Amino acid sequence: MSSQDKATNDLLKFAITATGDTGDKKTTNEPHAPPQRDEEEKKFLKSAIEAYMASHKSQTDELIELIDVLKLHLPGQQAEEDKDLVSELLQVAGEMCENIDVACDLHKIGGFDNIIFKFLRVEEATIRGWSANVIGSCAQNNPYCQEKLLESGIMSELLGMTQDAEHFVALKAIFAVSCMIRQNELSTQKFVELKGFDFIAKCVAKKDAKLRMKSIFLLRSLCEVFKFCFPLVANTDVVASLCDVIMTPDDQGDLIDCALSLLLALSTHDRGVVDVILQTSPSMGTRLQEAADQYGEVWPDVARNSNFINHLLKRKQQEKQ
Repeated sequence: MSSQDKATNDLLKFAITATGDTGDKKTTNEPHAPPQRDEEEKKFLKSAIEAYMASHKSQTDELIELIDVLKLHLPGQQAEEDKDLVSELLQVAGEMCENIDVACDLHKIGGFDNIIFKFLRVEEATIRGWSANVIGSCAQNNPYCQEKLLESGIMSELLGMTQDAEHFVALKAIFAVSCMIRQNELSTQKFVELKGFDFIAKCVAKKDAKLRMKSIFLLRSLCEVFKFCFPLVANTDVVASLCDVIMTPDDQGDLIDCALSLLLALSTHDRGVVDVILQTSPSMGTRLQEAADQYGEVWPDVARNSNFINHLLKRKQQEKQ
């Protein structure tokens, strides 16, 4: 049952109970005295009415109320010290903006420039992270917000945030950038212009599994959608970082799977990648066989991609002999 249906049912149930209707159809001309309610009934009625009224607000009305509260906590305002509340409100805003119409309304009421971008620049890491999350939620599968965010110039700041010392902030920044450029050629071109691949390559090189996974997935998605990205991704730094992921025995199987998928795609589009693999990881062939045996049963693509890359490595070694 939806929250709106529950609120309506609660109020209706109370109304029926309050009439004292027991099914007796006798009528009387005596005036009907107002019911005497105890404190528990009063409390229930109050909560039922509040829930009913809230459930009948539009999502945009709720967003406007939320934004009004956030305004009170902007830097320089008296209430700005309530960091936990701001983080919670931004988290709720992100969930609300998964609705495309609500996300568009956030921009139209000035929520990007006047609220979200300002919180993106505060010192508190949690607030910065959830602010980036709101941007990602707005941009996800939303061409209107992608366009407005591109025009705002915020991508440059988000790319810088991918290098934040707090991994939570970096993860949310990657999410925001990913949503801005997804299926959007103009935003992807801006990403290239801002040397976005360099920022993401540095994330792949970090020893955080979640950060690596998000970064590799972003690179792979870009290559799949925009073929002009292949030569930009197939550089020594990215390939070396992918090799490092694969060569790490304790890395998670899904991360190995993602790294192998991208490495194979790069290897088949640019044979120079195979040379980089051999130079940076001379024992890659052995490791690929180990990975196929270790993860192949759960992740069949790991075995398939490992064998394919191993085939390319052996063929390159034979050519050099």
